[in-house]
Amino acid sequence: MYKQKSQHRPIQNMPIYFIKMAIRHKNYLSIVYNTRFGKQLLFFPDYIIQT
Repeated sequence: MYKQKSQHRPIQNMPIYFIKMAIRHKNYLSIVYNTRFGKQLLFFPDYIIQT
């Protein structure tokens, strides 16, 4: 489902369309930064996804 593609990149270089996609879709509750995988953007739907 979710791949670690940009784990070597800082969070500032993350694509903005990820944020826009989360705002557009109401089913996404929040955007969190997973510092365990290089501060990548993780999207949590209505249910909590165990990583």
